[in-house]
Amino acid sequence: MKYIFLIQARMSSSRFPQKIMTKLKGNISLLEFVYQRVLLAKCATRDNTIILISNNPNDDKLEKFLISKNIKYYRGDESNVYKRFYDYLKLQSQYYDYIFRICADNPFLEPQFINEMINFIENSNFRIDYLSYKDNKGTPAILTYYGFFCEMIKYSSFLTAWNYITTNEQKEHVTPIFYKFDFFKTYFINIPDCLSNKEYRFTIDTKEDAKIIKEILCGFNNINFSYLDIIRKVEDNNYLQVKMFKNIQLNIK
Repeated sequence: MKYIFLIQARMSSSRFPQKIMTKLKGNISLLEFVYQRVLLAKCATRDNTIILISNNPNDDKLEKFLISKNIKYYRGDESNVYKRFYDYLKLQSQYYDYIFRICADNPFLEPQFINEMINFIENSNFRIDYLSYKDNKGTPAILTYYGFFCEMIKYSSFLTAWNYITTNEQKEHVTPIFYKFDFFKTYFINIPDCLSNKEYRFTIDTKEDAKIIKEILCGFNNINFSYLDIIRKVEDNNYLQVKMFKNIQLNIK
């Protein structure tokens, strides 16, 4: 099977402008951190891992940065993110079996979970249009703040779904069309038990989030760590643990 890894990013975050360029460890930015974490997964390469940025002039600086790092990118619609993905995929000369949708504000994206999703798809004997993880309440991981997970969508189904995209939520958040309706076949893997009763927040939405992530990263010498390493660090550090559990609100639908 062939896979393509698409990381959506932009500079104009309302709560934390230019957050994807904030330095998390040394000179490594949030966006680079996510990109390098993706490359730790099997099947991910610099050729099939693409940053999808917006056509807003605010992203001109981001474009120059990606060029300087020799990272593949595509510029598309800012507000209609589904269209950004769709337009890029329609330009491709080759066919992919599945695409991965990855958010650029999750520095602790777990390569192991990407590998598990690939293994699940390749060993399944039934149709799956959308694959991701869910918590013990049945909430899709994409609606939580764990920050360890991404989504996997069948390439042909993503293109077909374009015909059903009508609401602003579907345009902005890309995947509700798959897990909120019955048009497509979805499947969710249960998140690990060690996460089931914990409402961790590892997504970066604010400067405070970034500060906490930086503190956690002080204990690691490289980017090749697991989600278990992160959890151990948090549980062993009371200050960080309090911060992680402060003002947690899951966006449960």
